[in-house]
Amino acid sequence: MSSPRLLVVDDDPNLVDFVVAALQTSNVRVESAASGEEALERVRERPPDAMLLDVVLPQIDGLETLRRIRREGFEMPIVVITSHGSPETTIQAMEEGAWDYLAKPLHVAELTDLVERLVQHTGTGLAPDAAVDLAEESSEFLLLGQSPPMVELFKAIGRVAKQDFTVLLVGESGSGKELVARAIHRHSGRRGPFLAANCAAIPETLLESEFFGHEKGAFTGADRRRIGKFERARGGTLLLDEAGDMPLPLQGKMLRVLEERAIERLGGGELVALDVRLIAATLRELEDLIAEGRFREDLYYRLAEITVRIPPLRERGADLRLLTDEFVRHLALRTGRRIESIAPEVYQRLQAHSWPGNVRELRNVLEQGLVLGRGPVLTAADLPDFTRSRHLPSASATSSLEALEKTHIARVLEETGWNQTAAAKHLGIHRNTLRRKIGEYGLRPPA
Repeated sequence: MSSPRLLVVDDDPNLVDFVVAALQTSNVRVESAASGEEALERVRERPPDAMLLDVVLPQIDGLETLRRIRREGFEMPIVVITSHGSPETTIQAMEEGAWDYLAKPLHVAELTDLVERLVQHTGTGLAPDAAVDLAEESSEFLLLGQSPPMVELFKAIGRVAKQDFTVLLVGESGSGKELVARAIHRHSGRRGPFLAANCAAIPETLLESEFFGHEKGAFTGADRRRIGKFERARGGTLLLDEAGDMPLPLQGKMLRVLEERAIERLGGGELVALDVRLIAATLRELEDLIAEGRFREDLYYRLAEITVRIPPLRERGADLRLLTDEFVRHLALRTGRRIESIAPEVYQRLQAHSWPGNVRELRNVLEQGLVLGRGPVLTAADLPDFTRSRHLPSASATSSLEALEKTHIARVLEETGWNQTAAAKHLGIHRNTLRRKIGEYGLRPPA
């Protein structure tokens, strides 16, 4: 049996030499091409078994080369490599049919492991995956990160975006679930709008009307027809945020909608056909709610056709510094403060925190630091006191995670003088969620 052929497409001969040296003991024959055009010619003449493809190339770039290779029907595994890693590039590479994505500089162990997996898939006819292009540049809607968990997240967005399955996003409060949902919608090819409904923020008595709409006279005060979010999102995407807080009666109706792909307005007898991509988001594991009898198992399987987990900030390593720099840059413009540099002790203090509120909490801390501080250098003294949660008792020292959460919420409420808006912002949760937690835990303001 002949050796598998790996085509390395890069205009840097040093990288080609590195790959050859790294794989010299393997049963892989390395060939090279210095441009996208040359790679296309090689593929047309004799397709390789696998390919490493640089993004930055003369003539046509790597993504366009990948696009043309897939368009012509060649389905060998292709790994995109670049020294200019970004969410946009990663996700777009997956959209165009990349098998995986690597950032330069390459490492021998990483490369040999990858090639071993490539060889295992040689000849399997891998289908191109879906993906996306995160070109929107906004501090409010920015998915930013280069850590391995975030690269995997970008790949997942790329793979599921154009697949019209229901997606369940699981992640902690403030980790960016709505941003991921927006990215999936933005690159799904759907022309309709993106709408979000927070199942914890809408009063239970209004939820059904909010989702399905109502006819005039359906109930007291219904003086006109109301179109619900399902109809308003026609042709687009509807996000059910905090889906775990959906009341059981509504869960049954939601299941029927997913099965029949149609809704019926309150007070009406007409079925309205739907063309809506549904994404659900939750910070709690729905399996736990099922065990507690608070969530329907059949609805869970409908919502979780594909599950995407969003990493918390504490697991994202160097992304914390990356996010800090980006937030400070954007927030300085917003607050009007001229920032020339960030003191090293700022990063040290941020790294020492566990970030229970994730990216949302980080943004809030930095925003306060820029508003309250002075001078062209952001220092640790500018930052508010956000580290007290590190001194809370560990989960093992409490009867449950709920007890730990209760203690933390009570402390934040006390520190903010029971200002629920300020407390919710500090905790990184919606104010209505905070109100619900206050009721659940029986918290009361001091007399």
